[in-house]
Amino acid sequence: MDISPILFETKKDGVLNWKFEKLRTRELHYLNIQMNWDNPPLNGYLRKKLNPLEVNLVNCKDVPYNLEPKFKPIFAIFKFVDGREFRTLDFPQQRACRFKQRHVFLVGHLDHVMLKEMLATKIVSVELHNNDEYIENAEDAKVAQFSAGKAKFTFRDFLRKNCLEMKLRSDIFPLKRNEVDNTNNLDLNTTARKGEKTVEKASPYLIEGTYATVITRIARPIAEFNEEKEKALYLSAFNS
Repeated sequence: MDISPILFETKKDGVLNWKFEKLRTRELHYLNIQMNWDNPPLNGYLRKKLNPLEVNLVNCKDVPYNLEPKFKPIFAIFKFVDGREFRTLDFPQQRACRFKQRHVFLVGHLDHVMLKEMLATKIVSVELHNNDEYIENAEDAKVAQFSAGKAKFTFRDFLRKNCLEMKLRSDIFPLKRNEVDNTNNLDLNTTARKGEKTVEKASPYLIEGTYATVITRIARPIAEFNEEKEKALYLSAFNS
């Protein structure tokens, strides 16, 4: 259960719901958990210092689903610019997967200059796994590779001071598992590159028009944090 979304909350008497449906076990069909809090876990000072960034992986739609029993449930993995990631819950094989999976990354501890550079030069991604199969042999299961899809997004707009929330949509393309290494070829040798296939033209993701939707929010603009100044402001407001 991912409870990191409570780090973004600012209201008192909040509620976090978690739902589990008909997967992973045969004995347990449904499990609903509700978490309540009187006050937000982060006060005003810590919220500014840790600067929580919330990612809501809303859905993946027009998914090429498989109804054969050999296929595992569908899930997705979100990867942030610094390498951190989170995984959604499993969903039944279906055309529209409404994950609504929220996760909070704390970015305030990162150097603000480095964070800005990563946001400007790197992408975040959603890997859609809808073709994974059950394999009885444990050793074979560890090395097995299945076709998957990948959607790419940029959080570059967070570099603007007035941008604290974004709703993004991206098409899902086939994930290229094995990168082609042409370092031994001459840069001008285009003949050696003719055999590369960067995108499968007949991929089900392209035929169905599969896409992913993400909503993301950040607590404050990305900038240097003046700890002494912010601490003094917080104590002044707390004592008044």
